[in-house]
Amino acid sequence: MPRDTVAPKRRPTRAGAAVAVANAGPHHTAGAQSINRSVAVLRIVAAHGRAGASLKDVAAASGLHRATAHRILRALVDERLLEQDDSTRAFRLGLELYALGIRMGMQFDIKRLAQPSIERLWQATRETIYLGIRSGYDALCIEMREGTSERRLKLYTEDLWPLGVGSIGMTLLAHLPDWEVAEIIAENAPRVKRYAAYTSDKLLAKVAETRRQGYAIDASGGTFPGMCGIGVPILDAHQRPIASLCVVGAAARMDERKRGQIVEQMWQESAVISKLWHDSQA
Repeated sequence: MPRDTVAPKRRPTRAGAAVAVANAGPHHTAGAQSINRSVAVLRIVAAHGRAGASLKDVAAASGLHRATAHRILRALVDERLLEQDDSTRAFRLGLELYALGIRMGMQFDIKRLAQPSIERLWQATRETIYLGIRSGYDALCIEMREGTSERRLKLYTEDLWPLGVGSIGMTLLAHLPDWEVAEIIAENAPRVKRYAAYTSDKLLAKVAETRRQGYAIDASGGTFPGMCGIGVPILDAHQRPIASLCVVGAAARMDERKRGQIVEQMWQESAVISKLWHDSQA
């Protein structure tokens, strides 16, 4: 893998756990610690997919003592948020989460709302279009329309990338409050420390640049060598990020003039999606 690239997360690591459960930050109240830990465990199990996560996996990824992790897992099984395989003893997501997800899908249908905009952007650019949302300390790709370039990229639907990495993750990170930006960068630091493009100082500088511009751009090839990525936020009525809309294409084709045109088109589509979202919530 090239030195300054980061692979998408398909399996969890301790440093890449969903939240810092053992050391909750100043914005987490003591009474909410058990909820924070339970949500972290759910995200860890989810990251293991169909195979499921063992007690050892959960304890290692969360930093929790095995006994504490076991108590949380059993409580989540009792609530049908998790299920345990009788033969492997691994834990998987439970049917109650699916039921909750169905109800949430009726409320949070950003993927369906964004489809026409994604198609229009693809028709206008013929580049790869991504739609991402936040998932803990990561950006989750929920939709992708592959470009006509002969080069295949490394980010696909359902992949997770650390927030701040690439234009899809930086767009979401930069539109969060300062305290949350600092917390996320600190938590993700062990996952990206091998890559020169993603030191804490450089990420903070990129957050400031993105806020000044209003959009994120990764033209240095830090995520995809030889490629250029542009990301704009999709904001709610309170200017909070709902999702990230991203266009990625060959850097050789993305001169300053073309980037400007794409950014303008992206903002237009972002406004369309934001309005559709607002109207759907009314």
